[in-house]
Order: sequence, then C-alpha cells, then structure tokens
Amino acid sequence: MDIEKTDQIEENELLLFNESDKDEIYIKNRINKKLKKFDMPELERLKTEYVDYLVKIESAIIDMENEREDYVSKYKSTKVNINTIGHRTGISRTTIYKYKGILPEYIKNTQDEFEEDSIIKDEDSESQVINELKEQIRKLQFKSLKEQRLLDKIESQQKEYENLLNQLAHFKSENARLHRENEKLKIKRTEKIAQLF
Repeated sequence: MDIEKTDQIEENELLLFNESDKDEIYIKNRINKKLKKFDMPELERLKTEYVDYLVKIESAIIDMENEREDYVSKYKSTKVNINTIGHRTGISRTTIYKYKGILPEYIKNTQDEFEEDSIIKDEDSESQVINELKEQIRKLQFKSLKEQRLLDKIESQQKEYENLLNQLAHFKSENARLHRENEKLKIKRTEKIAQLF
C-alpha cells in the first residue's frame, strides 16, 4: 500500500477517536515515518518501554517545533518601521513626519540596520537574493558567451592573418624567382644581341 493511501486511512481512523487518542495516533504515525526514514525497526516491533519513551521524545520534539514556529512568527512580526514605532511609542505618524530630517530618517536607518542584523531572513528577501544571483549568472554567461565569440573571432582572424602572411611569403618567393628568371632572360637577350653584331 502506498504512503498516500496509508495517510488517508490513518486520517480516517483519527475521526473515530477522542482528542488524546488522536494525539497519540498522530505521534505514533510521525514516529513510524521517522523510523522508516532512519531505516530502523517499526514501532510495532519494539518493546512497550521503547514505544513509551519514543512517544515522550516525539511529543517533546513537537512542542519544540511549535515553540520555534511561534518564535519565528513573532520574530518576523517585529519589524522596525514608522507604523510599529508609532504604535509602540504612542507617537503619531504626523508627529514623526513633522520632524523630518531626524525622526523618519532615524527610524529608516534603524530599520535598515535591524534588517541587516536579522537572524531570520524573509523568504521574499531570500528569493530576491536568489533571483539577483540568477540574473548575475545569466549576465556572466552572456558576457562569457560574448567573450567566447570574440575569442573565436580573434582566433579566426589570426588564422586568416597567418594565411595572408604565408601567401605574402609565397608571393615574395615567387616574385624573387620571377625576378631572377627575368635577369637571366635579360642576360640571354643581351648575349644574343651582342652575337648579332
């Protein structure tokens, strides 16, 4: 039976029990899933003593998870901004803005500092950082692609330049050969003209 069907059956079974029974079934289901994940024996195969301890341990873990979620939620809700400062101090927004140049700027700078020091980053800021990093990667890839194209073009032009140098050397060599031949022909012509006279 696959896990989804097992979860559905367990949820349906929960409807038949009172609250404390539901809690215990929920806890035992969590324990079983973890035991399976950790490649350990199933709960039903363990001695009652082990099961009792595991239920206490998992209950404590659930309490700690709930406390952590409460702390994170409370921590995230403590934002420094003009509204929260006004609410906590009883200073109206109008009064804060009346002393522009000092109060709003002080709160804004403190807000920036507060957010930088935050031990828990908002998911939005994390996704923003991820998006910024992706954009930087994209730009670097584009830059790298442009640079590679330029390098390919330079390499192609270097080959063309070397080819032209080889052709030039060949033409110079051919020109020198033709020049020597021309000199020989001039000498032969001069000799033939001299023989005629």
